[in-house]
Amino acid sequence: MKIHEYQAKDLFRQYNVPVPEGKVAFSVDEAKEIAGQLGEYPVVVKAQIHAGGVKLADSLEETETLASEILGMNS
Repeated sequence: MKIHEYQAKDLFRQYNVPVPEGKVAFSVDEAKEIAGQLGEYPVVVKAQIHAGGVKLADSLEETETLASEILGMNS
């Protein structure tokens, strides 16, 4: 079965399985803002695709770099 992470999280929540906090960013600036809101590192910068596109950022600067690389990935 192929489902996206957000779909899996919805399923987990239905059965009271804890899931990490996260938000969707549509720009590098949004990614940086969200990383700052989460408040601790590392943060996961991920494209919503079935394979690949997952990176760990250890700082706000690294979040910016990785988001620049990942945003717009579609395969």
